[in-house]
Amino acid sequence: MIPSRSLPPCPSLSPPSMSITTTTPTLSTLPHEILLQIPSHLLGAPLPCTDHRVLPLTYLARPTALLALSHTSRRLRAVFLPAFYEHLEICASRKVADGYVYKGVHHADGYGFAVWSRELALDFAREVVGRMRVLQRRRGEVAGFVRTITLVLTEFEIPALIQGLSLLPNLTTIQIIYSPSTFIQPALTKALEPYTFRSVRTLVLHLTAYAMLTACPNVENLTVHARWTRIPEKDREELVEYAPRLKRFRCLPLDAHLVEDVVALLPNLSEIPPIWTSGLTADTLNLLKRMRNLSRIDLVMDHPNPTQFHADLEELLLPENTTLKELIGTAKEILPDFGSVRVFGQARNTPSRPLGSGRMVFWSSF
Repeated sequence: MIPSRSLPPCPSLSPPSMSITTTTPTLSTLPHEILLQIPSHLLGAPLPCTDHRVLPLTYLARPTALLALSHTSRRLRAVFLPAFYEHLEICASRKVADGYVYKGVHHADGYGFAVWSRELALDFAREVVGRMRVLQRRRGEVAGFVRTITLVLTEFEIPALIQGLSLLPNLTTIQIIYSPSTFIQPALTKALEPYTFRSVRTLVLHLTAYAMLTACPNVENLTVHARWTRIPEKDREELVEYAPRLKRFRCLPLDAHLVEDVVALLPNLSEIPPIWTSGLTADTLNLLKRMRNLSRIDLVMDHPNPTQFHADLEELLLPENTTLKELIGTAKEILPDFGSVRVFGQARNTPSRPLGSGRMVFWSSF
């Protein structure tokens, strides 16, 4: 008889426990290419900016966040300090809340209604002067980063601003969205006399800052926040002389009878201001055939509620609405194969719809 023996316990067949360590990504560990995407997701001043006034505090999100991130670490500073200076924005106020509420008063949130006071003017003047001093003091470190500057211009800081702009070798865009003072024109003209900004290719100007064009001879893109007829006749006639390389010119929509004037003065442009369809005929539109470089035609229809209209234009393109269909057809014949015809809606200014009642709203492209 074989004596019984106690067998050793059977080893467990279950796999040994393993501890898995997970690392949560932090801003400082994100790849460089991801960090470079962050500025595009922050709200800042658009280009071109269609708000011709002080922007509310929400538009401070981008510059505020980028400046704070640049103070976090050396690695983040190398990414976000250039991003902060690349688009220099001095156009929004912490004192103006969303909906354009300033000092408890709500200002209509429509095109042309502005919030303004001496207090805000001095705020912007101090900020412009401060930024220009930083650029001068740290010229070798940060001045080369600046590509675009967007600002509200007052009469208090013009000499400091112009001197500061002269320090920016890579500046390509100047955008002055609001300059309400009547003292700005002569002061700006005088301050610009010794300077020429040859690197600038794009100007977006409030009408009172139009003199900036005279110092930027290589401008290719010009937007003026005004009607064509508000630009002094002498300045309209000398536009090509000021900017011989001009390719694109935009202002508020043209009345049909002004098309011939624009064609005569600016025959070599590739883009011209949008045109109201009211009173526009195929014969008038055919004047654009003289513009050999034209690549786009924008038509604007007067509509009381453009944002509520169907973008496919089905209603307006019904057989009984032959006028718009004919205008679109004529415009397409004028343009080369790669050209485009775009249709917008806007509530036009009338006695019952005061200035500021509406903006251009894109409807469709053909």
